[in-house]
Order: sequence, then structure tokens, then C-alpha cells
Amino acid sequence: MFFSSYQSLLYVKVFCLRRCLRVSTPPLLRVCVCVCVCVCVCVCVCVGVCVWGWACTWEQGSDVVKEVSGKVEGLYDTYPYPPEAVFDGVTVGYNHRWSWTHAHSSIFGEAPKSNAIQILDAGCGTGVTAQYLSHLNPSATHFDAVDLSSGALKVAKERAERADLVGNPNNANFHHMSLYDVAQLGHTYDFINCVGVLHHLPDPNQGLRALAERLNDGGLMHIFVYSALGRREIMLMQEALALLQGGKYDDFKEGVRLGRAVFAALPDNTRVKQRENDRWAMENQRDSTFADMYLHPQEVDYTVTTLLEWVDTVKDLGIEFAGFSNPKVWDLERLLGSDPEVLAKAKALPQEEQWRLAEILDPDTFTHYEFFLTKGKVSKKDWTAVSEEELHQAYGIRQVPRPGPAPFACRPLPCARGALSQEQRKSRRVRGLCVCQACDARAQRLPAH
Repeated sequence: MFFSSYQSLLYVKVFCLRRCLRVSTPPLLRVCVCVCVCVCVCVCVCVGVCVWGWACTWEQGSDVVKEVSGKVEGLYDTYPYPPEAVFDGVTVGYNHRWSWTHAHSSIFGEAPKSNAIQILDAGCGTGVTAQYLSHLNPSATHFDAVDLSSGALKVAKERAERADLVGNPNNANFHHMSLYDVAQLGHTYDFINCVGVLHHLPDPNQGLRALAERLNDGGLMHIFVYSALGRREIMLMQEALALLQGGKYDDFKEGVRLGRAVFAALPDNTRVKQRENDRWAMENQRDSTFADMYLHPQEVDYTVTTLLEWVDTVKDLGIEFAGFSNPKVWDLERLLGSDPEVLAKAKALPQEEQWRLAEILDPDTFTHYEFFLTKGKVSKKDWTAVSEEELHQAYGIRQVPRPGPAPFACRPLPCARGALSQEQRKSRRVRGLCVCQACDARAQRLPAH
């Protein structure tokens, strides 16, 4: 159809050229028409060739994406990941990165106005993160979780059922689909979680953009991707196993067997084996973890510099880098605090260069990056600049508690005048107590939520 349209256009131009070349047409006009028609024909041909080339490239790119996605799906169907056991009851532990209230407060310096949010877990795997997101955000009104592996999703659904989450509004709706296609769900989200997924895509730029387009204004995105410096030995072993397998990724069980045989054969003093024994051996006892680490058919590793350049590719959508979720690790005082002069020189660098300095001075610590993105400018609340009245009017939005007995009943306490110092009564801020603004002789316990 494309070429037939151009062919028709050329026929029209030739027809016009013939009409203008009649004897009755003035010579100068005939020359001008000839030149114009020739130029138009050349432009049409050039545009046609370019579009045809683009179409071929796009089709080839789509084939590559399908091929790589198929291999990735094969890996996780063989070894569903993460391999955490499925058990009855609620999840154990707490991760502040998956709590909307905590994440919002840490970035903006104040609690969100509402916890009635919509959540997306992009690349949920076997549902470990989805379970955390459900329990830590019980006020969520809608929750989608997508993954490329049907085998992993089967485990994720079982995990949700045994955690008694099915039927709750904050339980995940699991979808077997590519992260690239999240727009097909027809939702936008306040909180997007994407852990260990984007670096496994054939086109991480496209994946990041697909998520950024679904993020609401003021929303947060939590992302986890690999670091090149902290995974040097892993990358070497990946290449070694790819060479030994002839670059094929069709038998992951054989790849695990071969990889373990290579490690067993290596001398203990080799760099690759030393790093495996020192850092990864315990978790790699499980075949699924070993395969995910050393046999993955697609992986992109970043440095701080390339990471920030990657984030800038979605800046046109209003996406801003909001900082790492483990800021203490990036504090240069941890590395250079013993020499105030050197530390001062390092802290005089721009923030991006400080981060780069940290990872090149201590590469083994930074095996991955966990960070937040926001849609819109990050403006952190400065509580030192607010008035006493505004401070007392401030309140935190807490999650709605699950049905059941309260930890304790909120009740007034006896007069605290004698127990409080003059300075404490003046500040009206005492740990565990809230002094009445009208009369500092009364105090009550803060509500438990």
C-alpha cells in the first residue's frame, strides 16, 4: 500500500508535466515546471526509501525483542523467581521502599494527603514484592501486577491466596503480559514498583518510558537495576558460560549444572571464585538464584553516570530523579570521614560526582542501584521554617488498620505538669505525649495505628 501510494503520486506529477510541456506553454514556464517536478520526484523517492528502511528496521527490532523476551520467559518458566517459599499468613518483615506513606514522607518531607492510591508492580515474578505492597498499603484502591512468565505468576497467585489477600481491594490483579504493554491495562498509577526487571529488557529505554507514561502527577516510581562495577565477576562468569554453551539459552538446567562444575574446577584463588564464595555462595545454593545471576540471556549494567543519563531519557515526561533509597551508603563520610580535608574536598563536588566517587572508591558495595523517580519537581518540606501553629496543625495520614482489636485503647493520662520540665512544656513536643495546646497541664497518649 505504501509503494502504491507513492506510485500514484508520481503518475500525477508526470501527468502535470506532460500538460505543461505542450507547445502553447511559454518556454520559461516549461523549464520551471520541469525543475519543480524533478525536485518533487526526488524528494518523494528519498522519503519513500527512508520510510521503507525505517519499517524494515522496526520489524527487525520487534523480532529481536520477541526473541529475547521468549528466552527470558523460558528462564523464569524453568526457574520461577524469586524462589522464596510460599507460606500461610502475612508476609514477615518490612521494607520502607514498598510503603507509599514511608516513601512519600522520605522524599517530600511530609505524609501524603491520601493513601487511597493505585499501584503497579511491573515484573512481579513469584509475587514476593506484590505481597509486601499489599500488606504495606492496605488503603490502596487498585493494584495491578504484571509479569512475562506464566510459571512465576502461578506461584504469585498461590502466594496471594495463602496470605488471605484474595478479595481485598489492595490485592494484586495479576496479568500475564510484557512490561512494554502496561498501557493496555487502561490505568494510571500513583506508585509504581519495578525491581530487577528493566535491566533485563532488550530495550530498557522503551521499558522505562512505558512506565513513566502511566505515572500520575505527584506519583512515585521505585526502581532497582544492576551496577556494572559491583558485578564485575558476575559479568565475567556470564561470558564464560555463554562461551561454553555456544551462546545458546535453551537448556537452563544444563547451564546450572555446567556453571557449578566450572566453579568446582576453578582454583580457590581465582578472582571469580573468590567473589562467589565471599559474597554470593549462600544464596546461590538455590538453582533459581544461580540461573538468574549467571545464565540470564539479557542484562544491562549501569554506572552512576549512565544511570542518570538513562533517567534523563524520560525527562520530557516530567520525570525527575528523587534520590537513592539507601542514602547512608552513598554518604562519603563513610569512606573519607577519617580525613576532614579530603572529605571537604569531596563534598565540594556536584552531587552526581559525589555519587560517582563513592562507587569507584567502594565498588564491591554497589552491586545494584535502588532509587525513586517522581513525576514533577521534588520539593521537600522544611519543618524548621514553619510556625508553631502550623506545626501543631500538621498531621500524618496513616494506613487504615485491619479489622481486629486495637493494640491499646487511647486514653487520657493524669496531669503531666509535674513530670514535664519547663522547657518541655514550652516546646509542647514530648516523646510519646502530646501536650494540649490550650493547657499544658493535660497530656494524652498519641493514637496507635
